Amino acid sequence: MKNRARIAAPGSIAVAVDYIHHNACHGIRAHHVAKEMGYASELDFNRHYKAATGWTPGEAILRRQLHEARRLLMETEFSMAFIAGSCGFPSQRVFSLAFRAAEACTPGEFRRKKSSSRQKK
Repeated sequence: MKNRARIAAPGSIAVAVDYIHHNACHGIRAHHVAKEMGYASELDFNRHYKAATGWTPGEAILRRQLHEARRLLMETEFSMAFIAGSCGFPSQRVFSLAFRAAEACTPGEFRRKKSSSRQKK
């Protein structure tokens, strides 16, 4: 894991938000964040994080991964497999399913739509 932010006592959700922002695409999961933040219980961490942000840590990680995927789809010609791996998804299939659930279109359809809208401007 990169950017290992340790805190003395559990509770700093701002540090957890920053940790997720910088590490979501490195394959982290909620239990990794809870451990890094010093929580003995992942459930306690999840509850505190959701109360402070409105999202579970898992949802925050996925949102960050998808944000980076959208950026790469719009700004690069990288393959879907490369983008999936770069954004921390375990496979292109998992990436495509998550993307479609969030965007109501496949990553390829998203790229084509954004490419054609850029060309019209």
